[in-house]
Amino acid sequence: MLESKDLFVKTAAEQYVLSAVITQGDDAFVSQCPELGVTSQGKTEDDALENLREAVTLYLEDEDVQKQLKTDSFFIVPCQN
Repeated sequence: MLESKDLFVKTAAEQYVLSAVITQGDDAFVSQCPELGVTSQGKTEDDALENLREAVTLYLEDEDVQKQLKTDSFFIVPCQN
């Protein structure tokens, strides 16, 4: 089973809408954000999505990633409020 959902992420500076692809493994649900290459898992689909949101938030708050976000080579766009 493969399911794609919107992943809403809010960092201290911006809000993003990214993709979350969730698959069911043997023992857990696996969640991936293909735009960033971040992966997580959880016992339930909701847990996997929430764990992915946390992992993506931490990834986006990394100092090196913040520098990369300010260059033209990074292609995610913050949401407009």
